[in-house]
Amino acid sequence: MTLTNAACRGTSQSRIGIKHIYGQVLMAWQQKGSVKDYSNFFKHMLVSSGMPASHVPEGFIDDLDSPAMRTYLLFATTIVHEFAHAFAFAYYQRTDPLTPREPFVGDDRASELGHAVSRHILGGIPWASGHAAPAGSPPGLRTHMDAYAPFGIYFKEKWQPWADPGRYATGNDHLEEGKDADFKAPVVSYPVAQRQVDNYFTKEMWETRVPRYGLEALKFVKIPEWACSRVPGPLPHMPFIMTHLA
Repeated sequence: MTLTNAACRGTSQSRIGIKHIYGQVLMAWQQKGSVKDYSNFFKHMLVSSGMPASHVPEGFIDDLDSPAMRTYLLFATTIVHEFAHAFAFAYYQRTDPLTPREPFVGDDRASELGHAVSRHILGGIPWASGHAAPAGSPPGLRTHMDAYAPFGIYFKEKWQPWADPGRYATGNDHLEEGKDADFKAPVVSYPVAQRQVDNYFTKEMWETRVPRYGLEALKFVKIPEWACSRVPGPLPHMPFIMTHLA
């Protein structure tokens, strides 16, 4: 996102630029009947993750609509995230360096409106599940995993609770209040059931559930049996690093 001065003092105009990777992935999916680029990525991921052939479901490579739905969801969330930033920069006046970059929303200690809006709509911020790129992998493999979402998506109970203001933000963009409690608490993550992802692409969701229940119909469901936790460490004095490893 690039910013230019706006007519009102303390506000900015925005120009949003989305990575081409989402478009490339979805175009590859739409062309999967004639071009093998989409299925080839998943074949490569099975090899790089060490998946035994005996564990690969029959017909897996021929049934790849589920990950495409996850890509659409992640792409839509990214667009909403960036639009929230653009809206804030246009209407939220930052009159001096001590003014927070964006308004604080919810119980997050960071003034990060894009994530706050995603949490408000979905109840969490979706991330693609993945693994560290093995040695010898082509450049950008992790970026591709984030877009293809081959291993599903998940969300954290609280966004970036171990963020260190000294590493992440300057000025008043981070609240000190609640930091000690956050640093001592584990990060809890929940995988999102594929059935719920698929529900976002049904008429019933938008013609029946959303009109009746509002945003509650869109909230991610926490499945306790699927949850996993990570406690601070092994660098408790640098919790920001551990946030990205959680």
